[in-house]
Amino acid sequence: MNIVIFGETDDIHVNAVAEYLPDDVIIIDDEALTTDISIAADIHGRPDVYLGDLLLKPTSIYWRNLNLYPFGTEDDDEINNKLAAAKLFTQAFADAAWFNPVLPFTQHFTKIDQYRMANTLMPPTLMTNNYERAEAFIAEHSDVAVKPIAGGQYIERITSLDGLPEWVDGQPVCYQKFIVGTNVRTFVIGDEVYTADITTNYDDFRVDEDFIYTPIETSSALRKRALDITKKLGYKWTAIDWIRTEDELYFLEANFSPMFLYFEEQTEFPISQSLANMLV
Repeated sequence: MNIVIFGETDDIHVNAVAEYLPDDVIIIDDEALTTDISIAADIHGRPDVYLGDLLLKPTSIYWRNLNLYPFGTEDDDEINNKLAAAKLFTQAFADAAWFNPVLPFTQHFTKIDQYRMANTLMPPTLMTNNYERAEAFIAEHSDVAVKPIAGGQYIERITSLDGLPEWVDGQPVCYQKFIVGTNVRTFVIGDEVYTADITTNYDDFRVDEDFIYTPIETSSALRKRALDITKKLGYKWTAIDWIRTEDELYFLEANFSPMFLYFEEQTEFPISQSLANMLV
């Protein structure tokens, strides 16, 4: 068995999973990608990837984080070459089980892709950089959350365009009716499903240093919805964020490579071990 983790060697999530894996697990970080990885490909088969002199033929891969464009310098603007090199790199591991797979990540990179695939109840949503459209959406819903179309920023709650954060800067962003309710997070790992309520007074619980996860029983209806979303997105595991009101459960997003140790610590759900078991 040959298991590879793409992530930093000092990442606590990487090490939490590795603790449950065989001693020969291979961890490849960004530095190794740029200094120790080489690729050889001909027209007759899949590329070979070497870590030093070691030919990598993993049976499974945990993609904690991975620079999709590891070749060339930071100042290299030859994006087509970087894309081609990344394709060679991932093609070499086509026989491995990826957690999560590369293809869904590249295909469903924006939240609108997730919403279309999920096909479930979600707040009214608009993605645009047209301020007239945005202004009309805000006027209709009055209380709106603003977030990037992919990720990388916390949400901002606004009631007019005057409240737009500086990072928007003319780019397309996601406007979504703000739903007042209870934040809920569900982890799906293979067939395992774990759910917790989130206690916070913040609009985005991630900025709250003291938010609390409280484990709850996953209903059969919630389990089915979570498994269906995970399957439709092509994921093997994920953390799904919801908002629950008295009457409805709204889907917000499914995370491609979620952090999980705080969730695991507070709920005692075996996320690290379940992920390791799936890799094995």
